[in-house]
Amino acid sequence: MKYLIAALLLISTSTFSQVTIDNLLSPSFPTGLVSSANGKSIAWVFNNKGSRNVFVADGINFSNTKQLTSYPGDNGVEINSLSFTPDGNQIVFVRGNTNNTSGYAANPALLQTDVSRNLFIINKDGSGLRKLAAGFYPKISPDGKTVAFLNGGQVWTASLNDTTIKPQQLFKARIAQSAVRWNYDGSKLVFVSSRGDHDFIGVYDFSKKKISYPDPSADHDSDPVWSPDGKWIAYVRTPNLRADFPFTPNRSGEPWSIRLLNVETGTAKEIWKAAKGNGSVFVDDLPVADNKLLWAANNQLIFPWEKDGWVHLYALDIETKKTKLLTPGDGEVENTTLSADKQFVYYTCNISDINRRHIWKVNVNDAHTELLTKGDQIEWNPVVTENGFATLRSSATKPAWPAVYSNETVNDIAFPKIFIWVLLHHSKSVLKLLME
Repeated sequence: MKYLIAALLLISTSTFSQVTIDNLLSPSFPTGLVSSANGKSIAWVFNNKGSRNVFVADGINFSNTKQLTSYPGDNGVEINSLSFTPDGNQIVFVRGNTNNTSGYAANPALLQTDVSRNLFIINKDGSGLRKLAAGFYPKISPDGKTVAFLNGGQVWTASLNDTTIKPQQLFKARIAQSAVRWNYDGSKLVFVSSRGDHDFIGVYDFSKKKISYPDPSADHDSDPVWSPDGKWIAYVRTPNLRADFPFTPNRSGEPWSIRLLNVETGTAKEIWKAAKGNGSVFVDDLPVADNKLLWAANNQLIFPWEKDGWVHLYALDIETKKTKLLTPGDGEVENTTLSADKQFVYYTCNISDINRRHIWKVNVNDAHTELLTKGDQIEWNPVVTENGFATLRSSATKPAWPAVYSNETVNDIAFPKIFIWVLLHHSKSVLKLLME
């Protein structure tokens, strides 16, 4: 242990002259943590003094960390929407800023280059960076050959491996589309078509090159999710309330519901409806997940509900129509992700520690919950890995950083020297622990 202390002190001495107030107040900040389908790689965005770049980690305990992009400068250009291709060898991401109501992208640095949102792809080893198309919200097909995305309110597709194929608009629909989802074999897409004061669920069939709106209404449909076999689509329907007053609490109202569509017949039915009172208004303004409905094992739909005043997860058995509470306790649930076998949901919440967020896991079959992280740090954005999970975490004395939990051990990813200096010079408890 004394050699470890000597090494750490040597690092701190070599970095002492580089430590400034600016350095201490502007550590790299991670966002958008994702994992590959096989759980062997993770990727995220680092904002280092305003310079945003994509990083990836893999290998034993994810010890092999690499910066994939090298965009310089504090120019205010965002990077987000990271997605691994199904084989885990490439990453698709969006670089650029959203448009304002006049159609112009934010450009705080007055750059004389395009700052609107564009899709890029890069190999996991850092090679082959190229622009795919103008657009955002990428969704990669199950075979990894195509990416669907949004641009100008319409759904487009681009090839991920054939540079001779130009991006093309998939179909034409009124106003704006969103919430694009591939079915299991890539033969169909479900999407939400906004019509201003109401929203439809739409389905595009690649073989027929045709779109359909099987269950239109004057209400708002959202959050579509495919069944694993592609035969069904579940989605949320919220009532069209035109008399809501802005900037006022909306605690209760006409209850929202969950509907189920038979893709082959085009018929739909309501399979669950929220009770009146608490929870009757749908949770649509919290980061629960990209899609608030999760299709879990044994034909169960996982959804958020504020029935008791807190955002909790519930499981709906599609066959029996019975629901069960998955996350009991005082606290809010967010950042949910479903395991590959669809048996477990990993989520962030402050249950049992109201002042901090930690990572939990719940078995969707028996509702058994397990607290996976605890202590004086906070954790969020869990993603499933091959032997555990990864998350972002921080504390009152340590900035946010990616961490991997595997086999009951935890490892910070690429722990920076500047943080070691801070720990050695400002935390006697750490030195005491090292000397034991």
